[in-house]
Amino acid sequence: MHDRVSKVINIYAASIGVDRSLISYCRTKMDLDTVLYPQNGLPPLGVTYNNVSNKKELETIIEIREAFETNYVKLCLANARSTLDRAAGNSVGTPTANPSTQFDTPAPVTPAPR
Repeated sequence: MHDRVSKVINIYAASIGVDRSLISYCRTKMDLDTVLYPQNGLPPLGVTYNNVSNKKELETIIEIREAFETNYVKLCLANARSTLDRAAGNSVGTPTANPSTQFDTPAPVTPAPR
């Protein structure tokens, strides 16, 4: 599961032009945000996997957990991208051609003469 989630997240991070270090930030944020969820038997975070004996049920629970982690980190990356773009004065949501320069301030636009 971890490898599948990582693969999807790495592809997404590259597609929106964010630095890979933000993946670690978002995973840590997810861990901190979810560490106190109760072990109440409910997916995606309350399941003790060793207590699930039915293979089909276990696969379903893992799919739910995988979707939760993938979407949590994708949303975190998107929010980080948006926040960093705004802080740099860039147009939000417009990836640059070179991700290493994604937060450079764009050249000013000269208005057309009237």
